[in-house]
Amino acid sequence: MKTRPNRALSLLVLLGAWVLCSSCVRQTVAGPGATLGPYEAPARTSGPAPSAAAVQAGAGLAKPSTLPEKLPLSYCFDLARRANKDVWAASLGADAAEAGIMSAKGEFDATVFAQGSAGRTNIPVAGVPLTEESISQRQISAGIRKRFITGTDVELDASTQYVRDLTGMSTLNPQHETDVTLSVRQDLLKNFGIGINRTDISLAEKSWASARQAFRDSLLRSLFEVESAYWDLYFAIADLKVREMQLERANKLVQRAESQVKVGEAAPIEVTRAKSSAAAQAVSILNAQNDITKLRRRLLKVMGVLDQNVAQVEFELADSPGENLVSTSLSEAFDAATKSRPDYIQATLAVESTEIQRNFARNQRLPTLQLFGDAGVAGLADNFSSSVDMAEQGTFNSWEAGLFFEWPIPNRTARGNYRAATFNHERAKVQLRNVAERVTREVADALSDLKTAEGRIASAREAGDLAERLLQAEEKSFTLGRSNSVDVLLAQEAAASAERDVVQARTDYATAVSNLLRVEGLLDQK
Repeated sequence: MKTRPNRALSLLVLLGAWVLCSSCVRQTVAGPGATLGPYEAPARTSGPAPSAAAVQAGAGLAKPSTLPEKLPLSYCFDLARRANKDVWAASLGADAAEAGIMSAKGEFDATVFAQGSAGRTNIPVAGVPLTEESISQRQISAGIRKRFITGTDVELDASTQYVRDLTGMSTLNPQHETDVTLSVRQDLLKNFGIGINRTDISLAEKSWASARQAFRDSLLRSLFEVESAYWDLYFAIADLKVREMQLERANKLVQRAESQVKVGEAAPIEVTRAKSSAAAQAVSILNAQNDITKLRRRLLKVMGVLDQNVAQVEFELADSPGENLVSTSLSEAFDAATKSRPDYIQATLAVESTEIQRNFARNQRLPTLQLFGDAGVAGLADNFSSSVDMAEQGTFNSWEAGLFFEWPIPNRTARGNYRAATFNHERAKVQLRNVAERVTREVADALSDLKTAEGRIASAREAGDLAERLLQAEEKSFTLGRSNSVDVLLAQEAAASAERDVVQARTDYATAVSNLLRVEGLLDQK
């Protein structure tokens, strides 16, 4: 009957060893990306990051060896997602923030410790004459400790000691002593509970989520830059065609003027005016061609693929501004923005993070109250095997349980931290309202720009038709000798300007649509 509590105590010690070891093995096998329990991080959705080899080499993501002759906008978007350096750097920042979750989980890693020592002691023994006792000692101890997310600290310690009396005065010589001790401490007030103990993990998860939104923000800005550069290049190419058409018209006017001068129907100055206009158009074409070259490089740069091999490559654009009109209301656009805009989501995450910090600071104001308990078994014999067997039997055991209380007075550190955390939480909420106001303004401005650009398309087309009719009338009037070359040149300039305005209105509308998607936080879904 006496062996039952002893066996129970031994089983308790062995159970503690099994819990600690299984927890350690579970985390080691699971790794940072496996499911480890209630504090596991959310799944990554920001896409794959560049390889470590590419980072060390200082090279970007995969670049195409050649560019297609005509670039679709979707192709440019895809390249920007994979090769834009700002997007790439933001992706690495999100990866670094994700690593912070692993670091925060490290607080609950099991720690293995061990120690070994050897020595010799000479002890004086009173008597006449004075004698001494010489003892040789060797000791090995090892154990494992772990803190659980509930606020429980568990430590299992096992040691064995070898003692040999070199003078032969001890009754049991040599002595082998084996001790196994299990200690448990549980926080009851301060640092109690899963929510409080996973504070650092929760903050790391919020930080990672915020970094992922920073990645999206960089992606949205880069995609908008790509589309803006795309339509700017589209307009420049169209402008060059208009100028080439204007040069062709000027050359025809020169031929018509020369014919009229020959027959005496026009003065020679008409030829000079026409040639002057043609020469000016030739110069403007050179400038337009240079602008196209620079805009091509700009598009390649924002896509992240510009290097010496493609800097001089000439390519065309496969897409043109769409004709479909976008219809949405301010309330619909604002709702979409509050669900998808990175800066708004980041501000919301900041409110949640400061709320977590405030809850933790509130808990830290409580006194420390710990329930603790220790249980151990020991064995003593003249050989190691017998001492271990004795410890396993639990014949010699000990236990202790109690409460530990501690509370600084007047607890100014914890109170001050809670006060600061409360103000930080209120500040985060104010900043969230500020972001909401900025979102409202930017969405409203984007809708206004979209509506204006939509109206300009119809107006520009009407103006273009009128300018073309005026040009035809002036050319007919010049042929009949009722007007001079100045009237024709002015009509040609007006017609060219109207043609450019039509293209500009269409590209501005396409850019306005892109900007609306950007301020709504939806451009990366295009």
